[in-house]
Amino acid sequence: DGESRGEHEVMGVGTEMGFVFFQDTATTEIYTLSYTDALPILAKFADDNQSQRDLHAWAQQRFRRRCVARGWKQDYAEGLALLVVYELVNPTRCPECCGRGKRWRQVVETVGGLMVVEIGATRWLDCPRCKGHGTVRLSERDRAAIAGITKSRFNETWAARADELLADLVGLEDRVLRHLWQQFGQQAA
Repeated sequence: DGESRGEHEVMGVGTEMGFVFFQDTATTEIYTLSYTDALPILAKFADDNQSQRDLHAWAQQRFRRRCVARGWKQDYAEGLALLVVYELVNPTRCPECCGRGKRWRQVVETVGGLMVVEIGATRWLDCPRCKGHGTVRLSERDRAAIAGITKSRFNETWAARADELLADLVGLEDRVLRHLWQQFGQQAA
């Protein structure tokens, strides 16, 4: 049930007392993260939906606090939290590059009525639609529908706020992954 990292295998051991334990089977080292810090990772990769529900509750609570601090209405906190968790956990693959982030490009010219492929001009290029990320955003209509807000109201007021909350979750996920990678990387060295 682990994920290989060179000679090391990373295993999620469990979530006891509000902490997540990761064990490096090559060194028997155990690393601990708070459950809240690990939620973005668990929501993506856990076999059950409990971590997604917990991340939704955490994001909703965080957004409500932000609304109070900034004087915003809290009417859509639940829907916006659902939206950002959905976008984090289920990124939409780019239909043009099938999620690869690259597209095969051949430079073809017509010479004397014949199509000629220019030698040396065949290459992989970043996909113009997803800009090399492999994922695209949901349409604003779909994002508004998931959040339970009309499209016009979502675009006017709530889209930027949802983006800010999603950026917070992505940043948290990034910090946790970097921390784990550094911990396991030091043990591997």
